[in-house]
Amino acid sequence: MQSGYRWTKFSSQSYKLPYVGLVKLYPRIVTTLLWVAFIALPSPSIHAGVGKLVKKAEREIGPGVRYANYVSRGRRSVNVHAVYYDLATSGTALRVVKAGNHNTGRLPLVGLAQSYETQTYNTVLAMVNANFWSAGRNTPIGPCVVDGEVVEMVPYKHWSSAFIDFTGAVVIDTFRLGGQATIGGNVFPIESCNRRLSDSSFVLYNGFAGSAVPSVSEARLTALYTEWMRDSAFLQSDSTEVGIDSAQVRAAIERAQIEANVEHGLRKISLDYIGKPSINKPLSCVVRSIDTGEVSIPDNGCILSVPKHVSTLPCAVGDTVSISFTTNVHTNKRFMNAVCGTPRLVRNGKAKPEAQQEGVTGKRFIRRKLARTCLGVTKDGKKLILAAIEPTVASKRQLGATLLETAQVMRSLGAYQAMNLDGGGSTGMVIGTDHVFFEGVDPQTRPVSVGLGVVKIGHVLSQPTH
Repeated sequence: MQSGYRWTKFSSQSYKLPYVGLVKLYPRIVTTLLWVAFIALPSPSIHAGVGKLVKKAEREIGPGVRYANYVSRGRRSVNVHAVYYDLATSGTALRVVKAGNHNTGRLPLVGLAQSYETQTYNTVLAMVNANFWSAGRNTPIGPCVVDGEVVEMVPYKHWSSAFIDFTGAVVIDTFRLGGQATIGGNVFPIESCNRRLSDSSFVLYNGFAGSAVPSVSEARLTALYTEWMRDSAFLQSDSTEVGIDSAQVRAAIERAQIEANVEHGLRKISLDYIGKPSINKPLSCVVRSIDTGEVSIPDNGCILSVPKHVSTLPCAVGDTVSISFTTNVHTNKRFMNAVCGTPRLVRNGKAKPEAQQEGVTGKRFIRRKLARTCLGVTKDGKKLILAAIEPTVASKRQLGATLLETAQVMRSLGAYQAMNLDGGGSTGMVIGTDHVFFEGVDPQTRPVSVGLGVVKIGHVLSQPTH
């Protein structure tokens, strides 16, 4: 029983009953009354499926940003780190950070935060890992948008995404990105960004593809395979999907080389941006050049690769081309950043993982007590909640969480909407540039593809014009 409830011991000797029949029935009556009283009592203060979360530490880490550490009660504890961020706080912002500023880049979370600070005028207050990434190619899985530019647009199954508009508002939904280029009055669909899926489609390459198109080298392919071999043990234990073997990884890497070979012979339109890219608003561009072979990507622009079947291009150097990326839902919002994960954990205040609906069936991913990373927003949409649950560690008598337990944790932290991000060996949270899972010198952690950070801004991101 919970220590907060006191139970009175009843004895038949305490009462004088006028009828012998009632005296005989008294024990049964007492038992029934006790049971009715028990189920009528208010529920114990258990805030999550892992047990009651007790606040171990709390501190303000920046204007409108608070860090808290919770530990569950019990013989084996669950350790939860949470960041609460008031989205309306001036001088701060929510940023998506791509490792290495490249679609295939990966860095340990601390290194990702440090590199972001050295490359910008911003200071990282808190950061967690975000998108899952594909083994072999290291590209993020599902939509990924950084400062208005699409890193990855291809959806995966029915996974959830969190899109962030230029006011900082966060929307969690099943997003799909569509792209198109308008050239000389003709509209051409854009199938993918920064990687080619087929030789019959338009592909857009921006700065996250590297310095030139194509840019896949033998050295890079070898490095990708080496990275996968180093991470394979983690992938086998906590992936959302069936384990990937080395043959599949080699096939993915070889496919990247084939794509690069195909790309070399295609015509490429080099474009300079006029204005700032964003989602759900067309962007005008000026044609800089049209060429084949290896073409450099403009510093403030992109490359539009043309498929073979398009024999005539209705444009010339100096002409204006329109590029547009749009969402399938919330089309009236102009989004600047986006991350993807799976599954939805909390919908309209109800903690119920939607793994099956999103196409995720891996039992170990759903039921095993793993390290987890997730994000959520409060009912009024004014606060963001980032959470990281530490992994199971037998020596510390510490447990991770199942997906259901993770959903319950997020609900208990105040999330009205929430989704899961990459977890397991990828899970982490840094406050400043210090990893909260470790004391003293941080060990080398698994490199991740994308980070989601709350930053103190020293450089204001230019907003799209109306």
